[in-house]
Amino acid sequence: MREDVKIIRERIKEITKSKISDSRDNLNDKFVVYIKDSFKNKEELVKTIGKELIDKGYVKNGFVEAVLEREKKFPTGIESPVPFAIPHAESEYTLKSVIVIVLLKKPLLFNLTSDKNKSVPVSIVVLPAISNKEEDGKMLYKVIEKLNKPDIAKEILESNQSDKILRLLTSD
Repeated sequence: MREDVKIIRERIKEITKSKISDSRDNLNDKFVVYIKDSFKNKEELVKTIGKELIDKGYVKNGFVEAVLEREKKFPTGIESPVPFAIPHAESEYTLKSVIVIVLLKKPLLFNLTSDKNKSVPVSIVVLPAISNKEEDGKMLYKVIEKLNKPDIAKEILESNQSDKILRLLTSD
């Protein structure tokens, strides 16, 4: 029994340290789930994920800087039962639309959209790189709507399965 627990913990550790995992079979390449133990701060998170998005051809150079600059001017922390943030850049940086879901094992502070002088510890970060297409906006809105539901947000946060997370975020 003890050995089983050790094996399970090791497997969970492997999963949570993985890089961007592509589980996008039925979602038309629109979502990426990134599970990581922790980042030092929100800047490190944006730089790490942003570099991978640039390397994979989703966004243009300058995306990371644009996200960080926009976050300073217009913070994106959302105070909800499971706080989340939506740091993003303008659509001009998007080459191929994608919504990255980052689950944090150690929350990061994001300033609130409602009061940039206050911050909230965030455990879920949604990093969209989307076009001006209506369908992309609807897709992002649906994700935000789901994260505002405490039961769904908690289930997402507790999951280490990207397929399950995507089902929770995209189901009707």
